[in-house]
Order: sequence, then C-alpha cells, then structure tokens
Amino acid sequence: MFFMKKKLLIVWLLVVLLMPLSAQIPNQIIQSLKKGDVNAFSRFLGEDVTLIIGKESSELKKEEAKLKINDFFIQNKVLDFEMKHQGDRNNSAYVIGTLITSNGEFRLNCFFKKVNENLFIDRIRIEK
Repeated sequence: MFFMKKKLLIVWLLVVLLMPLSAQIPNQIIQSLKKGDVNAFSRFLGEDVTLIIGKESSELKKEEAKLKINDFFIQNKVLDFEMKHQGDRNNSAYVIGTLITSNGEFRLNCFFKKVNENLFIDRIRIEK
C-alpha cells in the first residue's frame, strides 16, 4: 500500500513538473479586468480583435477595440471580475469569467493567440 501511494505521488509530481507553462495567462490581465482598467487590459490586445458584445460582433483594429471596450466599461462600471476557468492548448489560451458591473453580471470570454512567445487577445465575447 505504501509503495502504491509513493508511485502515485511520483507520477503526480512528474505530470505537474512537465506541464507546459508557455501559454499561461498573465495575472495582469485578470487584475485589469477586476479594476475595469481598459488601458492595462488593452496592452494585451492583438493587432486585430473580434469583439462580440451582446449580439453585436465586430472585427476591429487594436485601437478601435480599446475604444469600444472603454465605452462598455463606462456604461457598465466594473466592480469585479471572477475568473471561472482558464486553459491553454498549443498556441492558444482562454479565460472565462464573470464581469461584475453596476448594471449586473456579464459572462466574459477572452481567447488568446500566441505570437512570438507572447499571448495576445484575439477574440472577446461579453454577454448577459
């Protein structure tokens, strides 16, 4: 019994140590969402971003996306962000969470692409 537990512990440690760390979501993104800080958040936007707010979908350049997100944050004062799930696969990653605002809660999904070893936001979906 002791050897079985020891083997399981060794296998678990190997899995944890060998997991790829290359596509981890930077903590600054989560913190910028918690504060509703569009300037900090926009640093992670890719050059082209698909922005979906409710039923409106737009393909935007980085600066245009920043302005639209800022408008959303002005209309819906951000009180907090609760991350529900995050993950990564190959050259992409995602974050799913709840954006808590003065006008209620919104589900927020951010999808990232890896470019030159850095993650950039490729698509954002915000819905009630």
